[in-house]
Amino acid sequence: MKALDRELVPTRSMRLELANERRFVGEGRDFLDQKRVLLASELLRRLPRYEALAARLDEVMNAARRALGCAVARHGVSELRALAAPAPGPRVVVVAREVFVGSTLVELGSRHEVIEPGHTPVNPSPEARAAAARFAEAARLAVELAGERANLSTLLGDYRRTERRARALEDVILPEIDAALTAIDEHLDAEELEEAVRVRIRPP
Repeated sequence: MKALDRELVPTRSMRLELANERRFVGEGRDFLDQKRVLLASELLRRLPRYEALAARLDEVMNAARRALGCAVARHGVSELRALAAPAPGPRVVVVAREVFVGSTLVELGSRHEVIEPGHTPVNPSPEARAAAARFAEAARLAVELAGERANLSTLLGDYRRTERRARALEDVILPEIDAALTAIDEHLDAEELEEAVRVRIRPP
């Protein structure tokens, strides 16, 4: 009768109330279970894109470093510093948001919006332009990668919270209600048996 220690009165109305409570909790557990599956599926769907973007960014950064080395070899560090590079515009990052089973995800992109320098380089070269183009591509990929990383972090955090709530229902709440129902059933059965015996042995 431990399950009845929380001031549950072993009556048929209490049993009905507990049965309804168990049904609601079960529906909540089913909802959380479905949410877990959806979140896990979305995580697995997005992970390859994140890995591909990270690999592509590594390739582009290596190419950018090589291009920068060629530009430095052509101009030297001091002269290369004097070459003004295009700057990103004030609204270069584009943010689109979507809600996925309660989680807000972002899609980050970048416009090719640049502000050209106010003067033309004195000694431009293909090496300098190649280095600038490589680093601009790396910046674009880094923005997209940041968005995917944020989405994975959001989805993983929501999955863990959902997992904890579902397990609390599965491992604590539902077993407690089941134990209470069992205790009430046993108590009611004992009462019925006692009443039946009392009727049978009633003196004439």
